[in-house]
Amino acid sequence: MARLMTAKQVAEEFGIPSERTVRTMRADGLPAVRFGKAYLFDPDDVRGFIASRKVTTCRARTEVPISTSSATVGAGISNGAKPGAPGSSARALEIAKRLKSPSPTSSVNASEPAGRPGRVIRADFPSTTR
Repeated sequence: MARLMTAKQVAEEFGIPSERTVRTMRADGLPAVRFGKAYLFDPDDVRGFIASRKVTTCRARTEVPISTSSATVGAGISNGAKPGAPGSSARALEIAKRLKSPSPTSSVNASEPAGRPGRVIRADFPSTTR
C-alpha cells in the first residue's frame, strides 16, 4: 500500500485546496481512510479520482437537417443562417410594421377622439361617521 497523505499533503502534491479535497471526498465519494479526526488519502486513489473527472472543453458538432423540405437529402452540419428567399426581407418589414401599430382592442381605441377624458365611476360607500 502506498503512503497515505493528509488533505494538506494532497493539496500540496496535486495543487488542490485542502478544504475542497475534503468536501469532494464527502460529496462525490473520493476514497479516504479515517484516522482519528483526520482523513487520509491514497495518492493512487486521488489520481484515479482526478482522471475520472476530466472533461473536454469543446462540444461535439450537432447534426441538423438542412431544411424540412429536403428530408430525402439527409442530415448536414449547420454553419449559420442561410440567405432568405427574395422578398422575405420586405415581408419581415411588413410584419414588424404591423406589430408596432396599436391593436384595435387596446385601451387607446382609434375610433374615439384622442382628447376625450375617460369615464369616472363614483363609489357610493356608506358614511363611516355616526
